[in-house]
Amino acid sequence: MLCPNSSNPKSKTPSVHFTLRSTPDESAPRMYQLWRSAKDVGFAALGPLSLLAGDDVAIIPNDPMKTLKLHARGLLVHEEEIVSYMPTGIVGFEALLPNGEKMAIGLCEYPDSVTSDKGIELSTGMAGRSGWMSFARTLKSCECDCCQACIDSHHALIRLLEAADNMDILKHVRDPFGYWGSKDEVCLRAAMDNELCSH
Repeated sequence: MLCPNSSNPKSKTPSVHFTLRSTPDESAPRMYQLWRSAKDVGFAALGPLSLLAGDDVAIIPNDPMKTLKLHARGLLVHEEEIVSYMPTGIVGFEALLPNGEKMAIGLCEYPDSVTSDKGIELSTGMAGRSGWMSFARTLKSCECDCCQACIDSHHALIRLLEAADNMDILKHVRDPFGYWGSKDEVCLRAAMDNELCSH
């Protein structure tokens, strides 16, 4: 069987990347709806829905919401300089995948512009919008055989993204294992096994 869009054995990013977009007014109700949907997708554990603003978005020592805040950071590339910046507001939650990996998903408000280390003011392109751009690792090394926890993790994440898609806040998914487009169980397991055995 030829599996379309299956993982490349040389891939260095065996993670599912996804982007959400909404408006600031709709962010909280949309994320509440998504969080409720997350209870039924198959996560090993689900954290509370968090609403953060002002100084609360900063990462502090031993921060219990470190995963959420790290994934909420915005990134810009300007003349080979990577500029990282924190949002002005976050609404989102963390979840534990069956494979033991933590993930986070949410919607953030960002400043209209940020200043690079070289003193250049850069537009974030997020004026009047809220968004999220992040990833989740559903594949975790478990010798040269795809463990069921990895399959279950991928299923849980895809179900969550499908819920986001039904809410019209999902804008992009990049699934290196091709399951988002195919829903082919045989190809998913083969692609994960192929990725594990290539390292």
